[in-house]
Amino acid sequence: MRVALKFARRYLFSRKSINTINIISIISMVGMTIGVAAFILILSVFNGFEALVVGLYDSFYADIRIEAGKGKIFQADSLFVNQLARIDGVQRVSKVLEEHALLRNGDQQSIATIRGVDDAYGSITGIDTCMAFDDSFVLHDRWRSYAILGAGIDQALQSSFKDALSPITVYMPRRGKSMHFLPTDEFRRKQIVVWGAFTIQDDFDAQYVFVPLEFMQQLLQYTNQVSSLEIAVKPGYDRDKLRSRIKAALGDDFKVQTKFEQNATLFKIMKIEKLVVYLILSLVLFIVAFNMIGSLSMLVIDKKKDIGILKTMGATPGLIRNIFLSEGILQGLISIGLGFAIAIIFSLLQEHFGLIKIQGGGNFLVSYYPVKLKLLDFVGVAVLVFSIVFMASWFPAARASAQSQILER
Repeated sequence: MRVALKFARRYLFSRKSINTINIISIISMVGMTIGVAAFILILSVFNGFEALVVGLYDSFYADIRIEAGKGKIFQADSLFVNQLARIDGVQRVSKVLEEHALLRNGDQQSIATIRGVDDAYGSITGIDTCMAFDDSFVLHDRWRSYAILGAGIDQALQSSFKDALSPITVYMPRRGKSMHFLPTDEFRRKQIVVWGAFTIQDDFDAQYVFVPLEFMQQLLQYTNQVSSLEIAVKPGYDRDKLRSRIKAALGDDFKVQTKFEQNATLFKIMKIEKLVVYLILSLVLFIVAFNMIGSLSMLVIDKKKDIGILKTMGATPGLIRNIFLSEGILQGLISIGLGFAIAIIFSLLQEHFGLIKIQGGGNFLVSYYPVKLKLLDFVGVAVLVFSIVFMASWFPAARASAQSQILER
């Protein structure tokens, strides 16, 4: 194999008698290099958007959520929560009570999902890192309760922050049957001062409002009932294994989901999109490989005299085949190396300087395409390209081997 590699290296860099072969070889290597670099860059952009979305959802969703198997609420007294907190791997448990409501501030009003949470919620989900204007996530003090609005709801209500004289009013439908004659009596109402606003993305900003759990329980006339229990997993513990452990402890009366299971459709779509792009780019590389087949086939014709000399010197058909097979593999390895280098350099430049902007991205979370390099992408692309190059090189190499056998006769 060493002999074949020496001949292949010499043929690769030597000038051919037919100048067209040099041109086609360069075109095939350049095409493969660009294809490899584009492959890595496009996958890196997908990784960047995926990391961006996961980061956003990390700020809003807890590691594990427990909900009632049937119905909207369930009992979660202190004994139940303490038993859950003692399960190995559970770092913290937070109570959540959620319901739809009408918010009103003077003449402005908005429909929202009111989420009553306890003091542990901010550290469990990371919502405390998403406050607008570098504000803090505060839901109450010694004197009063506060509401934290999504930025979209805050804009709709035109609320005033930390102004006790300008609270907003929360209207909640009364539970059970009612015999009131006035439509306004069908609602329970309670005022609350707005502390600040959070901003994550439009879907959350225009839908959610956070209030203290006690405020929500008073509004709904509940005691220990909750909509869900949010759990933070201790560092180093497997989230899926802990979910299974909690599910086994609670039984079928509860639905236990990890952060990714809560948004399974979104993450599944992202994986399918990446797979489709992978398949399309693979097809492009297969098309580019036809140039390599052409250049190697012409090289076999150009080196017909050399093949005859090697045959008279005792070279076997297998050695002749390996020479031209190694020629194609060398071209492929050089293309892979150059493509990877270009992709890494461009990704670093994009990450630090934002060379390519997102058109119309003024309202988007980032103004330029995010990128994230992953080792698995490099391995997958390298294996794919090497396989394509090997298959593209095999036909001309087999032809050279057959030609040596003809010369022998």
